[in-house]
Amino acid sequence: METQSTDQENILRLLLSGQEKNIVLGLQLAESQRIDIADLLQDIDILCEWWLGKDKINEITDKLVQIVGIEEIAKGNAGFDRIPPQIKYMLNLKELSLPYNQINTLPLEIGTLKKLIRLSLGHSKLSSLPSEIGCLAQLRELNLTYSQLHFIPPEIGHLKKLLKLFLYENHLTTLPSEIWQCSELKELLLSYNKLNTLPPEIGNLFQLESLDLSHNQLQSIPLTIGNLSQLQRLDLSNNQLYSLPAEISNLKKLKRLSLRQNQFVSLLREIGQLESIEELILGDNQLCSFPQEISKLNQLTQLIIYHNQLRTLPEEIGNLTQLRRLHLKNNQIEVLPEEISRLINLEYLDLGKNPISDSEKVKIKSLLPNCEIYF
Repeated sequence: METQSTDQENILRLLLSGQEKNIVLGLQLAESQRIDIADLLQDIDILCEWWLGKDKINEITDKLVQIVGIEEIAKGNAGFDRIPPQIKYMLNLKELSLPYNQINTLPLEIGTLKKLIRLSLGHSKLSSLPSEIGCLAQLRELNLTYSQLHFIPPEIGHLKKLLKLFLYENHLTTLPSEIWQCSELKELLLSYNKLNTLPPEIGNLFQLESLDLSHNQLQSIPLTIGNLSQLQRLDLSNNQLYSLPAEISNLKKLKRLSLRQNQFVSLLREIGQLESIEELILGDNQLCSFPQEISKLNQLTQLIIYHNQLRTLPEEIGNLTQLRRLHLKNNQIEVLPEEISRLINLEYLDLGKNPISDSEKVKIKSLLPNCEIYF
């Protein structure tokens, strides 16, 4: 299939060169390869009309060689409702970026684009992918966000060089087991789907640096999450989690952890071993007490615990000397410990909708004279 497409591309270049000897050679090659010139030109007519538009059809002769040899297509919001099968002639294509179009299906011929490195079709009407997607052996980035996908073909596991996979805002209830064979993945974004479980094989993604599973229906996280030793960003917000596995303490490079809007009433001690964490988001849970383990996170710059049931903060809060922003809105806090004065880098403190007396507000302001405070 690829050899024939290459022959067709070469013949087209000869026919459109404008030189008599090349045209003759092109016709001879077509005859020897049993390639129907009429069919070939009709295919190219379709490709040019798709690429140039009907109103520019007169430009085909001048532009065709450039079109066939093009390496990048980036046309967002261009009114495309399809990708024609004739795209198979664009064998040099390395990037195909058509976001914000009305494309609802991919041609099987997409698999002939062996040089493709980046495929971006976000904000489309795609509801399925052909198995030929697995033929894109050089693919590094696949962006199918804000589409209507209900499943991913198992052939995605053939994309051994894939570094970025963006599938958020779809209708996925499960993922093929083969997806965990994409062991070079660095970014995996799966938010706003309908996933309710994660298999242990997620731990095979040893190179993963960013994992977004927010806005799903997860009730638990597998122990193998601890295998993701390169992970720097983990978003588990808006799920149905009430606990985390102790193995999360292995994520020594984790810088950002979001557990917002789950069902946590407490946090495990191991969270205090996330030595690189800079941003911890715990808002919209049911925490009744401040997890003392947090006081060990000496790299923390932002701590968000709004909309919980906190009544007090421990004296150890003063250990978070790198903290710049502290969000405690909508809790049951009445007083803050004097040790909060040790937060010399604190720039923003939100204590809104807490039962804090006027005298306590005065004291807090005196303890943090350089901080912007909201009551």
